[in-house]
Amino acid sequence: MVVIEEEDDEVEALAVATSASTVIAVVVSGAGREAANGLYRPTGHHWHGAPVFENDVGCLLSREPHPTRASKQLSYGWIIGKHGRPLYAMKADGIVPPTGGWHRFEGELPVPQLRCWETLQSASEAAGQSWKEQGNAFFQEKRYCEAEARWTRALAFIDFSDPIRVTLHANRAQARIEQERWAPALDDAQVVLQQEPDHQKALLRGAVAARELGQFSLAKQYLERCLDKHPSLAEAQRLLRQLSVPVAASAQTSRGVRTVETEASSGTACNMPQNPSDTRVPLSQLPYNNMGLPQEQTELMNNFFQNIRDQKDARQSKTKATGGHGAGSPKAPSNPPAEAAATEPASIRGNNQVIPTMESLMKRLDLEEAEEKQREGAQDLAQLRRLASHRRGEPTRLEQAGNEVYAWWTLPTRISGRDIKITAAKGGSWLKVSVRDVLIFDQQLFSQILGDNIVWSVADGELHVTLTKSERNKLWEQLGQVPDVRRDAEGQVCADSIPEPLSGSDRLEMFRQLVNGDDGEQMRYDELDTDSRELVDLLRRQKHAMATGNTDELSRVEMELDEMGKFVV
Repeated sequence: MVVIEEEDDEVEALAVATSASTVIAVVVSGAGREAANGLYRPTGHHWHGAPVFENDVGCLLSREPHPTRASKQLSYGWIIGKHGRPLYAMKADGIVPPTGGWHRFEGELPVPQLRCWETLQSASEAAGQSWKEQGNAFFQEKRYCEAEARWTRALAFIDFSDPIRVTLHANRAQARIEQERWAPALDDAQVVLQQEPDHQKALLRGAVAARELGQFSLAKQYLERCLDKHPSLAEAQRLLRQLSVPVAASAQTSRGVRTVETEASSGTACNMPQNPSDTRVPLSQLPYNNMGLPQEQTELMNNFFQNIRDQKDARQSKTKATGGHGAGSPKAPSNPPAEAAATEPASIRGNNQVIPTMESLMKRLDLEEAEEKQREGAQDLAQLRRLASHRRGEPTRLEQAGNEVYAWWTLPTRISGRDIKITAAKGGSWLKVSVRDVLIFDQQLFSQILGDNIVWSVADGELHVTLTKSERNKLWEQLGQVPDVRRDAEGQVCADSIPEPLSGSDRLEMFRQLVNGDDGEQMRYDELDTDSRELVDLLRRQKHAMATGNTDELSRVEMELDEMGKFVV
């Protein structure tokens, strides 16, 4: 049974801060939306009299106003959100984030719990301890990938001098071993051993990872060091015995080969083992089994070497049955190794089978790999063409802030940055997006942009493009210009020219993004016209009603929104 280490020392608890000036950091834990959890540090910005906090994955914690439509007075609440979308919210007029009583917005249950800290060091320790405990819980449930992720995140929060890092690296090494991620597991074990050279679990886990990577001498070194400090440790003794089997077998095989060569050169009878296969290294321990090859290629290699061994056994059995040579026949001269290699055919025939040589086998593997790449390329090309034809290449997702537009296209996962080319033309009114020479977007934009200020990136099969608007606070309904409706010779509307309808709720969501955008330049309420101010008031009432669970108020707001004709399509 694998035991995950626990630290005896608890994180020192400090008093919860009671004013904004004493809040240095906030730790959020327990939220159903994983991105909302973590250590929130001050961004240096203030919003409505309170600091704005941000965690390591871009979630914001901020104080937001909620105007009362009847009295025109402002109430306040705190929101945890990302990309302008609220995940959790809580009505609270104070300038310190509330610790409990949060409500789910667009996040998942359960709702988060918060704790404010007076020092960043204490907050980091608390966040790291929280991730460590979550990782322990996931490990006990055998959810090793989630455990590794929590421990990795904990390491990002904890100071390098904190001894708890040794425990986290040791635990993460075991989680990676359970996932058969041998190289990262060995890295973790070695980090621990740099700090504590006699760390028992790190030596054992490092030995297991090194053995699976074929680094037998390193594995043996770790086990011997472990037994020096813990001579009676049964697990280390067992691993060392297992490690000695392939080494001894290899040495025995080598000794047997030398004996045969010596006796054959002296003209004596061959002293062959009764069963040569008994002294051979198992096929499963040959190096290519640890090279990360696909299963079918590994099986092909196993079959190839097994056939070679079977042929050798058959030849040795025949030689032994005839006494080495035919009776009374002179001993035929043997070809030197170089000559034998020169006359070796492209394939070996034996037991009514044609067994490929290593060269032909590798050529076959290269051919299969080339065919697989060709199939993947054809699949990627078909997906890109479908993307270009759907909605005239409109992005998969479109969001915006007052000054920027954010567009995402879902691409094949094998696409990299060198496959992509993005250019603006016609003074920033036209955009071209090309992926592997396929124009997935090539048309006039909904509004003009600053053509020399385009930022884009690609990761995990998604292309993200950020455009800067020429006209600030303009609401974009889509990325491309809305096309004119065409009519045929009889005056009938051409179905393929009808733009995709935009619902009132979609347009409302776009305006919410525009107002609450995360481009760092919040819109000022007094900069808006009368209609926009009325819409902002409704949005704030809606957010407040959703946060407080006031269903009556929420119904009234939705009715007023439906009555706004400008949002009816």
